[in-house]
Amino acid sequence: MIWRHRWVRVPMMSAAALVTAIVAVVCGYVVTTKIPELPVQPQASTLYFADGKSVLARVGIVNRTDVSLDRIPKSLRDAVVAAEDRDFYDHAGVSVRGMTALRS
Repeated sequence: MIWRHRWVRVPMMSAAALVTAIVAVVCGYVVTTKIPELPVQPQASTLYFADGKSVLARVGIVNRTDVSLDRIPKSLRDAVVAAEDRDFYDHAGVSVRGMTALRS
């Protein structure tokens, strides 16, 4: 058998040891690397009069308010998906046609 020859076995064992060492280093790096938190998006602040109902002013550079997905109407969600990727529900997350700009 060819595996009994030293000139085949030693390079193969060296390659296996090198691959194992590389995998160990990469795994150690991934495990020890701290992933930063997502930055908080700037939002506008709404100031109210003393009655707590009348709006005095809106302060901030971005007029945005976070809402949960269940507060967005389904028709609006469907419209956004249709505008962005009409085949969104037909592919597994990667549209080859979209990536290659082969649009019909």
